[in-house]
Amino acid sequence: FTAPEVQTSSVCSVLSDMFSLGMVICAIFNQGRPLIQANHSSSTYLKQLELLEDQVHNLLPRVPIPLQEAAVRLLSRETRQRPTAQLLSLIKYFSDPAVQALQFLDVINMKD
Repeated sequence: FTAPEVQTSSVCSVLSDMFSLGMVICAIFNQGRPLIQANHSSSTYLKQLELLEDQVHNLLPRVPIPLQEAAVRLLSRETRQRPTAQLLSLIKYFSDPAVQALQFLDVINMKD
């Protein structure tokens, strides 16, 4: 789930991690399959990266509506368009009562 800037210019930042998170989110809603399967080949990665935007838009109907815009932005090739972790945590999806209940149970489990 390597970010484009890491693959092409060996530049890594927190926003590179946000791209990777976007890839994980999309894989969850893509039956566990990643959107880019390059098998450690740079040329294959770059070819598949060109198709990524179309793949994301094809996947969107399977992604919960409150998470769709974030998924698109997380997988932006332009790092400045990706949300930070703090901004991502503020989207409506994470304020859903069911998600909050799961987070609460996770915190309780960590305290045990």
